Amino acid sequence: MAILSFEAAVLGNDEVAPSIYILKLQCPEDFDFKPGQWLNVLLQKDGKPYGRPYSIASHASEKGSFQLCLKRVPSGYVSNYLSDLKTGEKVAIKGPFGVFLLKEPFEKDIIFIATGTGVAPFVPMVQEVLSKSPNSKVWLFFGVRHDEDVFYREFFEGLEKQYPNFKFIVTLSKPSPQWKGEQGYVQHLLAKNFSDGNNKQIYICGLPKMVEEVQAAALQLGIPKEKVYLEKY
Repeated sequence: MAILSFEAAVLGNDEVAPSIYILKLQCPEDFDFKPGQWLNVLLQKDGKPYGRPYSIASHASEKGSFQLCLKRVPSGYVSNYLSDLKTGEKVAIKGPFGVFLLKEPFEKDIIFIATGTGVAPFVPMVQEVLSKSPNSKVWLFFGVRHDEDVFYREFFEGLEKQYPNFKFIVTLSKPSPQWKGEQGYVQHLLAKNFSDGNNKQIYICGLPKMVEEVQAAALQLGIPKEKVYLEKY
């Protein structure tokens, strides 16, 4: 798959949760990528080239554009710059890169676990699995802190309605009294929902501590090490 360098014009930039932005960018028609890959956003800082990797948060079937999922943080030079971009402005892009890819053949149970913007690569990955493996049960466990921090809810709940073999479960570590869903950390949802690791493969993406703890839980459940795939943010 060819690695391209190009200038991408902003098609849209929406704040979908506090400090979380979905940035839609234009790209060449021949820009192609696999679900789970990332690209480099290239800027100048103090007169020097400066870049940061971002997972592509859309499916390659959406020709002519792609999306990034961003979080504004106090020290995040690139993410804050991107969060402020307006329609029509441009940014330099190079990619795609990465080997955090779907592995076939798919197992009977395919599990995705993410926290925060770590859910970004799972937007295209879940779509790909559902289109290719109708006999697999697909799970996405998504952890954030507060009720208002849940994003992509409408998208994944739409997939739930479309695909009876897909289940989307959100858990909050600091829920409000009004929250009716799961509470606690995603690390605990494996043991709660599965009794063994037979016929399962799992994809984990997020902060290192979470990824390592979910990996340990997956191995303890009996999911083979070679069926556990990781991406640390």
